[in-house]
Amino acid sequence: MISTTPAMTNEERAKIIASLMDNFYDNQLIIGNIHAPMDQLSDIFKIVKDGYIIGGWTIFHGFKIPSVIFPPNLPEAWPAIQEFVNGLNYEKIQVIYPLETTLNHNSKPWDKWLTYSWEEMHRDKAMKYTSEKVEVSEFGHLPKIRVATEKDISKLTEYYACIDNFQGFWDQLQLSSDIYVIAETNDGEIVGVGGTHFETPATIQLGNVHVIGSHRGLGLGRAIMTSLILGVIATERMPTLFVNENDKVAKKLYESLGFEYYNTYSFYDGIKN
Repeated sequence: MISTTPAMTNEERAKIIASLMDNFYDNQLIIGNIHAPMDQLSDIFKIVKDGYIIGGWTIFHGFKIPSVIFPPNLPEAWPAIQEFVNGLNYEKIQVIYPLETTLNHNSKPWDKWLTYSWEEMHRDKAMKYTSEKVEVSEFGHLPKIRVATEKDISKLTEYYACIDNFQGFWDQLQLSSDIYVIAETNDGEIVGVGGTHFETPATIQLGNVHVIGSHRGLGLGRAIMTSLILGVIATERMPTLFVNENDKVAKKLYESLGFEYYNTYSFYDGIKN
């Protein structure tokens, strides 16, 4: 008998992470939601079988709608998770799921979940940094890049609000990594940004990288990414990122910096029937 209930203690959360580490990249989103600081935006649940914690899953609240993150390698737990989420009575939810998993099974968590009608919204390529050396170019001609602080919260919130079809998420908790950066002109205008989405014991996920139109093509995006990569490496962890599979310009940039593909993530929206 498999059941799922909220993970209430740090000990339970540590056991969940330990159970997921063998298939780390399959479970990276769950681990990132349990790890600080994103644990403050996540509901965290344990999966129990015969009295033992065998895994976990999360509901992330950083996006506009709740995001249910299933454990790819525990399909036997999916019905219990579905039953639990159905009891929460969400009108709309999102499922984020890696399409290439260790088990290589064909079914997906939502295939037999009839409570919701499903639509695939987009797919992201998951990439990890594999270069042995960070290539640092000459950036003296570009606007200065500095670490964002709590004083920048309102400016960053306004900046992201002005981006059309912004697919990332922004919360002031992301500044706690001390890796979030701002590129700005001498008069304080923000012309580019970039930072972290979540952290795990082994990786830090980069995201929200954006440069305004008037400053594109100058190398500012590369400079921001280089700053972020150096910041992550200083913590002795690996930089990772997601990029929309249709964003050829961004993919080309990330590949040139030393990132390599390792998975594809599908983003599905479910509307309650």
